[in-house]
Amino acid sequence: VLFRSFLHLRGHWDEAIKSGEQAQVAACELKNDAKVSRFKGAVGLIRWRRGEYEEARRLYEEALAISKRLEGTKSVAVCLHRLGMLAKDQGNLEEARRLCEESLEISQALKDHFNIGQTVWGLGNIALKQGDVKEAEELLKKSLSIFTDLNDLVNTAGVLHQLAAVAKRQGDLNEARRLYGDSLKMAEMLGHQNVIAAASRNLGQLVNEQ
Repeated sequence: VLFRSFLHLRGHWDEAIKSGEQAQVAACELKNDAKVSRFKGAVGLIRWRRGEYEEARRLYEEALAISKRLEGTKSVAVCLHRLGMLAKDQGNLEEARRLCEESLEISQALKDHFNIGQTVWGLGNIALKQGDVKEAEELLKKSLSIFTDLNDLVNTAGVLHQLAAVAKRQGDLNEARRLYGDSLKMAEMLGHQNVIAAASRNLGQLVNEQ
């Protein structure tokens, strides 16, 4: 699992998918449905990152069905959140918000702070897409606080990047540049290729705009 996460973080998606699919086969042979669900979700996450939305949806929905059958409440929350993010990227913002709020309710009941942070971040992204910049900023700062408390540098880098987008939308280009820079430094330290690419691109655009 750690090796697959390492590959995903550094953008080695083909290898990560292959590792995840091999793990699914092994879990099926062992009749370990909980792990089958987990590995389907992991591969679905990479498919989503690559823009393969229909395949990601199939995997998420299969993982959700297994988790519900096993009454795996935490994994249900994770699957709902991921389906919400997929709906956001496909432009179905109301459905995205509904799924994320359902996920958040479960995670709050479980006091699962990691998934709370993830889902609040997702709701902040949805609010930004819906044009509610104030709500987006409030939610993203809440998510940042959670990940900072958890000492989760990977997600902290991601939320900083999103807060930079909020600052840019508000017209505060200096703050946006600072936040993109902080995100980039953290991502470079971690080898987080997705954030490195996005932050570098957005910093370049800011320089051109100023």
